[in-house]
Amino acid sequence: MTTKKKNLELIFNVLRETKLSLADSRIRDAFMKQFGEALDDFVKERENVYIKFCDKDEDGNPKVLENKYTFQKSVLEEMSNELEILLNEEVAIAADNTEKIKEFIESTQYNPKPGEVELIDEFLVDLDKQVV
Repeated sequence: MTTKKKNLELIFNVLRETKLSLADSRIRDAFMKQFGEALDDFVKERENVYIKFCDKDEDGNPKVLENKYTFQKSVLEEMSNELEILLNEEVAIAADNTEKIKEFIESTQYNPKPGEVELIDEFLVDLDKQVV
């Protein structure tokens, strides 16, 4: 199946909040393993965008203030554009049992924050496209 990278972290967290039987947990965990690998790649790509645009010291190393990168206002729009492109890129995830994954997501104990329900619904539509 494919999904947008912007869905990775949220869906991973949603699935982590499911209460399942041992058999269903195996299905979920196999799917989450694939998701986790894609999420790790996405986090690295996002970090590279931040590093590209952040303020640098004399040696070219990123400046960090309170564990956060600092940015000039002049680069924020270009950085936002690159992040938007990254967030909307599609990523392929191996999924053998999409109908079960959909059930797990719909039964999660996760409490969505404002705006997250739309992303979850978008992901469920992606899953529906994969159901055979």
